[in-house]
Amino acid sequence: MIHINSETNKEIKDNEILFLGCSHTDGVGHTNKTTVYTHLLGKEINLIPLVDAHRGKGNYLTEEKLNTYNLQNKKVIIQFTDVYRLRLNGVNYDAHDNNSRFTKAQLEVYTDEVLYGLFFEQVKRMVNLLKANNSKFLFFTLGHPNTNYYDDLDSIVDIFFDNMKNYDTFCPIALTKYDYDKAEDNFHHGPKSHRFFSKMLLTQWRKMYDE
Repeated sequence: MIHINSETNKEIKDNEILFLGCSHTDGVGHTNKTTVYTHLLGKEINLIPLVDAHRGKGNYLTEEKLNTYNLQNKKVIIQFTDVYRLRLNGVNYDAHDNNSRFTKAQLEVYTDEVLYGLFFEQVKRMVNLLKANNSKFLFFTLGHPNTNYYDDLDSIVDIFFDNMKNYDTFCPIALTKYDYDKAEDNFHHGPKSHRFFSKMLLTQWRKMYDE
């Protein structure tokens, strides 16, 4: 497994698969990185995981990073994170953080409906970019297992899946209590959860690309 820290233009080799995302993809909470889904999936499809993921960063940074790569005929897995993680003028914000640098007026503008609308447009841009480059790719979404505000999003959840089901490259991760555990930091998903993520992604990958 190769972890990328540079912000410069990067090359994906033919024997590598790029993983973009937040701390879940970075393997935070796992001392042994071979228990992380990136390693497990890479091993199954015989590709070296190229991990470009950062703790606490949102989908806008992921999109920025995607645009730094030569994606022609490459393989990519994107893990989307909370839509509340914004990036404005190069600065990261969290619209649900009481200590956010957002003003009250800004928070009133960025409602759940607005944030998800922006997210759907972002997904469309990234999918179009990957398709234009003839990339093989999947994307899925993960939030923290002990985050409370998802309980308030019942109306948004239906809208989310109504939009995402239009993409055959979207892999829904229906994590149940039987597949769920926590990592060593007692916050992120643990090895059992990551095995489940890898299994779901592997099934979708083979269905899409017969590899």
